[in-house]
Amino acid sequence: MRHFRFPLFVFLVLLITVTACGENSDEESASLRVYPTIQPTFTSTPLPPTDTPVLPTDTPIPPTDTPLPTETPIPPTDTPLPTDTPVPPTATPPPTQKPRPPTSTPLPPTVTPVPYFLQDSFDGGLIDGWKPFLNYWRLAWDQWYWSADSGVNGSGALVHNCCMNGGEAEDALMMYLGDGAESWTDYRVKVQLMVPTDKGQWQGLWFRGQHEERGRRDAGQWVTGYYVMLGRRRAVKLLQLQIAEDCEEDTCRKPQYQYAFHNPYTLREERVEALDLARGVWHTLVVEVQGNRIKIWVDGVFAFEHVDDKSPFLHGTVGFITYRSEPVLYDNLIVTPLD
Repeated sequence: MRHFRFPLFVFLVLLITVTACGENSDEESASLRVYPTIQPTFTSTPLPPTDTPVLPTDTPIPPTDTPLPTETPIPPTDTPLPTDTPVPPTATPPPTQKPRPPTSTPLPPTVTPVPYFLQDSFDGGLIDGWKPFLNYWRLAWDQWYWSADSGVNGSGALVHNCCMNGGEAEDALMMYLGDGAESWTDYRVKVQLMVPTDKGQWQGLWFRGQHEERGRRDAGQWVTGYYVMLGRRRAVKLLQLQIAEDCEEDTCRKPQYQYAFHNPYTLREERVEALDLARGVWHTLVVEVQGNRIKIWVDGVFAFEHVDDKSPFLHGTVGFITYRSEPVLYDNLIVTPLD
């Protein structure tokens, strides 16, 4: 009976042991299956601390984004678009264009008042206003004439020939008598002239001149003004027509010789060494009159200045004067006012 119970006991022990082992293995496998499930729980439990710093790491990222305040200064950097804001004022043409009307407003004054009193290149004939002085018996219209191709570079020119058609004018005067010309005061007159042959003595300009019509029997009257004439041997001469208030002895005693176009007296004569008054060459003569001062240039060379302190002519027109020239040519006349 004991023999039987012992083995039974042993068997029971073994059974319990096996069962326990089975349970243990089952628990082990279960715990193995649970472990991975539970372990993430444990792993995640520490992870929160690990993740919790991660969150701070992310939390600083917002600060890093909150340095988008750093981009808030960028608007200040863009707020220098105030630099662009001034650009509108600069670009806004209203202020820039408002000055333009004043700029264009002066243009009419520049255009309306002609910048010269007279300009004539003698192309296509003589303009209105030219008239030869004929108050003397030996003067004739046909001693003055227009040439279509005798001027500078083959252009038109005004020509005088003292001995045309067998006549002999000696002195001759061509006057510009356009509207208002005899009231001109201070101005600059410029002309080009040429004596193409050796048969020319004196030729030049009449300026500050006045004229009145008289009968042909009068002794070459009635004119006033100055002559400037070019002659041979580099000579430049300034003359004045004699009037009752300013005349030489004989003329003062004989009124019929006053105001006569062919009876001037010499104010000044100079030999200008720098000049070369060659024949067959165009020369440029310039005269400026301002108040009682007279300045003369020939071919860009200053000849002299004269001050008329006695009885100066202070206003008058212009024209051409010649003496025994056959022929003399005139071209490109311009008279400009002086301030």
